[in-house]
Amino acid sequence: MRSTWFARDVSEHRTNAVVGVVGSALRNAFVVPVQRGRIRMGQWPRAASGVVVAAYVVYGLLVLSVLLSVPLARLAPETEPFGLRVIGSLAVAFGVWAAMVLLFLAALHLPFWWRPLAWLLLLVPHGIGWVVSLLTILTQGELWRALLVVMAVLIGVVLLVVLVATATGRPASVWSAVCTAIGFGLTYSLPQLVAGPFTPLVASGVAVVAFVLTVIALPLAVAAGTAFAQFAVNLTSSTMVSIRDRAPGRIWPVVAILAAVAVMVIGVWRALGAEPGTLAITVVHTVLCVGLTGLALWAIRGRILPADDPPRPAALTETLGNVSMALGLALGSWALPQLLSSVLALPPLITEHITVWADLLMALVAVVLLVRGVRRRNLVTVVLLPSVIVMAVFAAVQTQLGWPSVSATIAAMVLALVVIGAVVRWRSRMTTHRWFVVSLALVVLVVFPYRQEITEPLEAVLGSTQVAVLLIGLIWMLLTEAEFTHESSPRHSRVARVLVFLAYAVFSAAMATSLAFAVGDSMLIKMNMGDLADIGDAIIGYAFAPAVVIGLLLIGHHEQDVADPSTPPVG
Repeated sequence: MRSTWFARDVSEHRTNAVVGVVGSALRNAFVVPVQRGRIRMGQWPRAASGVVVAAYVVYGLLVLSVLLSVPLARLAPETEPFGLRVIGSLAVAFGVWAAMVLLFLAALHLPFWWRPLAWLLLLVPHGIGWVVSLLTILTQGELWRALLVVMAVLIGVVLLVVLVATATGRPASVWSAVCTAIGFGLTYSLPQLVAGPFTPLVASGVAVVAFVLTVIALPLAVAAGTAFAQFAVNLTSSTMVSIRDRAPGRIWPVVAILAAVAVMVIGVWRALGAEPGTLAITVVHTVLCVGLTGLALWAIRGRILPADDPPRPAALTETLGNVSMALGLALGSWALPQLLSSVLALPPLITEHITVWADLLMALVAVVLLVRGVRRRNLVTVVLLPSVIVMAVFAAVQTQLGWPSVSATIAAMVLALVVIGAVVRWRSRMTTHRWFVVSLALVVLVVFPYRQEITEPLEAVLGSTQVAVLLIGLIWMLLTEAEFTHESSPRHSRVARVLVFLAYAVFSAAMATSLAFAVGDSMLIKMNMGDLADIGDAIIGYAFAPAVVIGLLLIGHHEQDVADPSTPPVG
């Protein structure tokens, strides 16, 4: 009887330990980033809180439309693909309308020099919509409908002008939000409804709007692709920390050896089956990443204390999220000349090398951010950006010379050798903490090459890897990248920051909807946000692994704690 009770107690203890590890890991990897990065309404006016909730509802509806795009496509007759694009066009038009309402409300609280830019952005979809709607009505010969459109637009414009005159700089109110929604309903939505939303020309007008304005959403698409690198590192590090807090220290040498063997075996296996040149290019690329990072660290030697700004995994993922928009703006810059080339005769030097210039521009932006990080003695930035620079330059050279792509598993093998080299250097000073750090670095290298595997269930539903990557990344960015909205200043109020953030998020979701429903697929040039999300992961996300490994080795060298001290304790 006593043995039965003992076995039951042991079983319950193990079960509780496993549940505790899983729960703590998931909480620290997903719940904590959302708690830190979500929009905090706090003591907001009721009107502002209502707008935020409404924006989240619209965002959810757009995400739902993306999820339903493939089932609807399967139900639609193959001989009538236009009907599906009309449904997508309605969803896109709805998302653009909501984004414009949010941007207009934000402009009421922005400094006066930002308002003309916001109004110019609002004018683009309106101008396209007006021209297309009037052309559709005039071709049908119904002048009374054209008159109705003109009257609705005039009333809407007057209403919006009155709002600018009476609500600018004043606290958010329910009536300003409602009047803005009505105003844009009259100026943007009603003309398309009167012209007939199910006519080919109106649907094409929405496609033109999506095509022109996709340029604005591209930086967020690139940044969304980095979410998988954040997932992989956050989940791995939080899981390992949770195990560390419950397991004896003697297990970490065993874990390190097993992880090292796994990384080396997978790397050798991939190297044997890789195309010619992949092994050499990957090794050189990885060595350059480590070398440039070492050079950047040498540049700030002696300027920081060992305890200052440690490059913990959580700090690196947070900084990656902060800089990914700036990097995405540079990487997605190829879209603007490509858009202009459809109407202007640009020099071949630009049109034939658009992506190369974009890669080099991103490398330049990363260099500027790195120099600023060195001057500010920001160790996290100094560890993060050198690998991004190397990867961006490599992508440009690879495009020009036709080199094979680098292999993530082979790169992991090279980085594992760097970790083993650190162990050899520490051989007489290998504490339990250092064994844990080494184990964490090697486990990250095992997991990191497979960071996008999380998209497989959603890919099966959507039928597209690019849409799955984009959708998951956009949701994660919405939930975790609103930290700049937590602050306020006399020039940029918190309300304005939140409204701008939501407007951009909703607009990007609308563009993702246009991609899922193939809205604008018949355009001469198609700007695929899903491809850019993949590129963001392939360049920026790929470069994250060397940064994490080097950061962990620095933490081990200075005997610092891997866990973020602001993270809730393990329960």
